[in-house]
Amino acid sequence: VAVQGCVFNDIGSAWGDSTLTGEPNTKNINFLWSTGLGLRANFLHFAGAILRIDLARTVHPDEGLGLSFGVGQFF
Repeated sequence: VAVQGCVFNDIGSAWGDSTLTGEPNTKNINFLWSTGLGLRANFLHFAGAILRIDLARTVHPDEGLGLSFGVGQFF
């Protein structure tokens, strides 16, 4: 088993969709931003199966912390 850590930064946009931005009548590009830390466990002897756990915090808009588990793709 290979265990790796990662630091990530995710920036995206919601183009005028008030359900994503939480702001009514949004017509301009609104950038969404989060940052976090993660661990990856790569089970080399089991066809490279990867388990992921991430802890992320939204920066804009500030919505607090989130925890994510995943199986499969590396990032």
